[in-house]
Amino acid sequence: LAVFMAILSERRMRGVLLARLAVMLSMVPSFIFLPIIMTKVMAASGTQIGIVITSRTLVSAILQYPFGLVADKYNRGTLTLISLLGMAALVGMIGFSTEFWQLLVLFGCLGISEAIFMPANSAMTLEGGRTFGMGSTMGVINTAMSVGMLIGAMAAGLLVDVVGVTVAFAIIGLIVALI
Repeated sequence: LAVFMAILSERRMRGVLLARLAVMLSMVPSFIFLPIIMTKVMAASGTQIGIVITSRTLVSAILQYPFGLVADKYNRGTLTLISLLGMAALVGMIGFSTEFWQLLVLFGCLGISEAIFMPANSAMTLEGGRTFGMGSTMGVINTAMSVGMLIGAMAAGLLVDVVGVTVAFAIIGLIVALI
């Protein structure tokens, strides 16, 4: 607990943890409710749903290395902030999508935002790891991600039930932007 509290006491590491939590808050609901949105609103096939998910993952994977170089040259905190705000805006638009191509573009852009986020945020995590220990730091980071997954899944489900898909994604985007 002493290492955990030490990590939480450092402002920059709190920011890294909150950023990871926010990414999971945006990522989990978009994957959970994508098939529902696409099936109900667009009568999409399983293949189309898979293509949308693949677009996000493929774009992110292809751009990780180039944005890793960017993270080595520019302010990692600024890159993290830009990518999180981009994710917040994009996730907020998911509920308004009515066409396959709209989700394809949104998820491709989410892949870009994630490709900016991961190298910058991971580098800041490694910097914290040098101070607090790599294993301990990664354990705390993974805890933050798990909490984000838990909150994201539960909150999104509740929001969808209470306000509907469109407003739920707008609220999730707003929450991610505020974090």
